[in-house]
Amino acid sequence: MIKIMKEVFFVALGIFMGVSMVVAQNIVDFEELDLEPESNWNGNDLSGSFTSKYLTFYNAFDPEYSYWEGFSYTNETDNSTYNWTNMFSSSAGGGALGSENYVTAYDGGFYSSTGILINKDIAPETIHGMYVCLNTYASLYMDDSDFYQEGQHWFKLMIRAYNSMLDYQIEKEVILADYRFNTIPGYKFDDWTYISLDWIEDADSLSFWFESSDVGEWGINTPTYFCMDEFNAEMPLDIPDLEGEISPNIEIAFGETADLFILAKGGVQPYSYLWDNNNSLDYDYIQNPIASPDVTTNYTVTVTDAAGNETIKTVTVQINPTNIAETKTVKSNIFQDEAEIINISCPVLINKISIYDINGRILKTSYPNSDNYSIASSTFSDALYIINIQHEKGTDNQKILIRNR
Repeated sequence: MIKIMKEVFFVALGIFMGVSMVVAQNIVDFEELDLEPESNWNGNDLSGSFTSKYLTFYNAFDPEYSYWEGFSYTNETDNSTYNWTNMFSSSAGGGALGSENYVTAYDGGFYSSTGILINKDIAPETIHGMYVCLNTYASLYMDDSDFYQEGQHWFKLMIRAYNSMLDYQIEKEVILADYRFNTIPGYKFDDWTYISLDWIEDADSLSFWFESSDVGEWGINTPTYFCMDEFNAEMPLDIPDLEGEISPNIEIAFGETADLFILAKGGVQPYSYLWDNNNSLDYDYIQNPIASPDVTTNYTVTVTDAAGNETIKTVTVQINPTNIAETKTVKSNIFQDEAEIINISCPVLINKISIYDINGRILKTSYPNSDNYSIASSTFSDALYIINIQHEKGTDNQKILIRNR
């Protein structure tokens, strides 16, 4: 009997160790990449990429200016020097979960190089998630004179997953820093933070870029870096509580609209949103819908994180029956010309343009700060799209059918 129990124990132990080894082999931790202490690889060998297990990371390097974009790998640990030359160090001061090597990505806007190719022949069927954080330069920029906190700024990492064979794409956002809260302290990813990737499904490539409230004439002012480690790690057990803060109650005149918003913190990103009373909302699945109720209405939103945790908040839009808004319709003009350019013009200043596919996935966001804007239609495949224009008089939503030659 004892002999049988021992055999069962060792068989179970062998299975457990085998599963553990498979899990470890499926995690990309970059530890096999050769580096001298406190050093980095930034593409200066002009190879254009590096590979770790089943992932290939793309890079662009300009030898004339020693300039790089895309992905690098590093083991640097300086998380206190505030200087643009300290671009490789994570704000956590090293790799995730005590590792040495990790990846730093930079999206400078000159090259389309911030991408990852997933080798589906050897990659695991399921991608769980990864750890991300800010790099030191971006983090200390946000801290400088409490700039992000005082300005109530936010900084997002946008991730798009593609499948080239099935011709589909999915897009999600990860909020790396958010100081828009009034009742909850703001946050930024100074420590390694787990995010879920189970939503990428059968993607064979990923691309990354940034959006931020801190923008100027030449685009985002905040240094556009992030760090990555432990790709395909499983979700940890110690998840911070999911919190939410909704916009305050609003009173509007009959015929006016109200901008709603919900902010979230903690849990596991990315978040999803679902608002009720959607018959008077432009969209019920976004963070900041526009409400146009005819009567006083309560709007309840459920925020769900990637771990299934929820926070529920409600805001009331009060209609003042004694006040009727003056009707001033501002209509934008949108058309695709023969040169395959989408032209957008508006009688007033355009603050923001967002282009969505018919399923509501955001594909592009721009901040024209002008009364006109144009973009090559070849950027998009032939389909129907929704263009949301936010201008100084309100919001205009229109559809456009793109047909390229």
